[in-house]
Amino acid sequence: MNDPASLQYLSKWDEDICLHAPKAVKFLIANKCDLEKLIPAESMDDFVAAHNCEDLFIVSAKTGSGIEDALQRIGEKLLDIFSTPMFLESQYNETVEINKFVIPSKSCCS
Repeated sequence: MNDPASLQYLSKWDEDICLHAPKAVKFLIANKCDLEKLIPAESMDDFVAAHNCEDLFIVSAKTGSGIEDALQRIGEKLLDIFSTPMFLESQYNETVEINKFVIPSKSCCS
């Protein structure tokens, strides 16, 4: 919350997430709420919306403020998401193609 460049770094990380884990459930956890706020709340809300985050949590690792609530709400949200019939069905619709790899024989008598 006190480093405006953080959202730029997070945007790059989000590109990687979208590339390598497109179905990932994302939350934005803004730390250091005990320090001076240099990132406006509107910027964080815009980031959450633009990057399809499920929720925004404002916490302080130093004081513990907001940590318990964030963990509770994240757990509840994940339980809701992963318990839906649509999610459970999607787990059975995906297939993995396995190609047989043949190792050529290196026999000295062939």
